[in-house]
Amino acid sequence: MDHVSSLDLFVVAQQQKAQVADAKQSGIFEGDPLLLWRLKPNLDKAVWDFTVLSTNSEHLRVEHVGELVGSKQPGTIRIVCLGDSVTFGFRVPVVWPDKPTEFDPEWLPFPMLIEKQLRAANPGR
Repeated sequence: MDHVSSLDLFVVAQQQKAQVADAKQSGIFEGDPLLLWRLKPNLDKAVWDFTVLSTNSEHLRVEHVGELVGSKQPGTIRIVCLGDSVTFGFRVPVVWPDKPTEFDPEWLPFPMLIEKQLRAANPGR
């Protein structure tokens, strides 16, 4: 049998496909054969639905472009946060499309806040 991508299998309506697979429609997303969609890599303060965000080359949301997760070193603490739009930080920080550079950089999704606090409490780990 011919290979069928998960995008073709699970997303049938053309309008829905356009939202995740078409660069003009998808904004911060791109189609993925396994996940259906994922964040585009190397976004730098992209504004999407009142949310400003950056991603690294690994498609992960980061505070600054270029931050890599990399392999875990001995003695390093690694925590993974899985969840919904709250975990993602939807609209954190909130930004208005007509003022894309005016937002409070201290407003971060809670996983990033936890990371900052853990780094401060555990230097070098």
